[in-house]
Amino acid sequence: MSDELTVRERAALLAFLVHQSADNVTNNELYEAYGLALKAKERERLERFGYVSAVRGPGPGNPFLHELTDAGRGRAEKELGETPEAGRPLNSKVAYALFNRIHEFLERNYMDAATIFGAKRRAAHRVDVRPELVDAITSAYEKLARTPASWVSLKHLREVLSEVPRPELDEALISLYSGRKIRLTTESNRKTLRQPDRDAALTIAGDDKHLISIG
Repeated sequence: MSDELTVRERAALLAFLVHQSADNVTNNELYEAYGLALKAKERERLERFGYVSAVRGPGPGNPFLHELTDAGRGRAEKELGETPEAGRPLNSKVAYALFNRIHEFLERNYMDAATIFGAKRRAAHRVDVRPELVDAITSAYEKLARTPASWVSLKHLREVLSEVPRPELDEALISLYSGRKIRLTTESNRKTLRQPDRDAALTIAGDDKHLISIG
């Protein structure tokens, strides 16, 4: 059965998906966070498709408490890859809630936006790197990394590779980053950076990268 959800119903599923607590959500909470409140027919349709469960809660007026079901979560995730209807834009508050969650994910995992959006920009920097220099970078990283694929300070990496001229090392790192052989990111807590850390940063497209990960 095709669900043929309306724009508002799809927005509601996305709102439930990104809401800090996806269960026992009232219409008032939806409206305050996203400027969206489910109408009775919308709630009933989402329940009929098995995307949302709703029960009357305690308190004045016995407001409905909505919960996103597993099927609803799957439908909301599918919606992330859909194309919007012409002339029917997605609720901007819901859209920015999604953007905020992406930002939180990048910050939590020490990633930057280039991880998602930077493929075209990265390709422009790709050049050949001497195999022995690649081996030296990998060996230095493995000596410094506490666990596989953990983040290592570029300052410490440069110290181990002090015999490699900085321009050559910078070019190699940029090339490996462009080819997705290594990961580079910005230190999210800038207050922890000391001047040597800042001096060792690698600047790519205006962003200072302080940390490297391989593997």
